[in-house]
Amino acid sequence: MIDTSDIDDDFDDDLDDDDLDDEDEAPELHFATVDLFVEWVAGVHARDIMGNTDQFRWCPEWWRHAEAVTAFEALWRAWEHHRQNPGPGMASWWVQIFWPAMDRLLQIKGTFEHCRDAKHNTDPEIAATMASLPLVAPPPGLFDNPETVSDTDTDTDDDDDTVVDLDEDESEPYDDV
Repeated sequence: MIDTSDIDDDFDDDLDDDDLDDEDEAPELHFATVDLFVEWVAGVHARDIMGNTDQFRWCPEWWRHAEAVTAFEALWRAWEHHRQNPGPGMASWWVQIFWPAMDRLLQIKGTFEHCRDAKHNTDPEIAATMASLPLVAPPPGLFDNPETVSDTDTDTDDDDDTVVDLDEDESEPYDDV
């Protein structure tokens, strides 16, 4: 372990609030929420969704799909970041982030696989086949922050193969179908 006892613990006390200027504040968002970002995406990434269901899938109720919500949230945050930076950042966002993500989201066996004709699938039989990936809980301490774990927190019991069932939580705003 690295000895940090000689580091001045009061180094941040030397900074006054006056030393921080307006540039250190978070930039104002262009899109206030992810749904406004998706509304913009739907306009600029327009596709013939009625005539090309053999090529890709879309769901106008995208917010019912956890994978779509997570992906659009990441796309939105990346877009907000890249728009603030000069240079080729926005071109990189389109080529390296947006188009690959949209290709993945809209593919036939992708996020909206069971949605057809621009409608969200509400068939309970299909919904029943959609399940979270099974998980085995990691060993205790595997992902703990080493700076917060004491020597007494170690547990050597490796026999706990608890399966975590993510379907038990019904509080999600989306239903993954």
